[in-house]
Amino acid sequence: MPSTPISATMHGRDWSIRRAQQPMTAGMEISARGLKKVFDDGLVRALDGLDLQVAPGEQTAITGPTGCGKSTLLSLLGLLERPDAGELLLDGRPASMISPAE
Repeated sequence: MPSTPISATMHGRDWSIRRAQQPMTAGMEISARGLKKVFDDGLVRALDGLDLQVAPGEQTAITGPTGCGKSTLLSLLGLLERPDAGELLLDGRPASMISPAE
């Protein structure tokens, strides 16, 4: 299936998000606004104000070089970590209100 790249630069490193042009019909909506995540007492800014919108069932791939924040983003989306700032919504619900059982 063809995809459309969406490029971004984070801390001088280029990375991209690729989306399928025809989304599947099932899934959950993911909305991130202003996501920030820092490590090492603020010395490392893994994510610095990231905005992302993924429609239900939309196939999305995140690509980029080592150290650009891909794994950090996935850890936040998978609720393994919490952002230091910003808002993450899953199906319109704040991620902070979703229990691990869900």
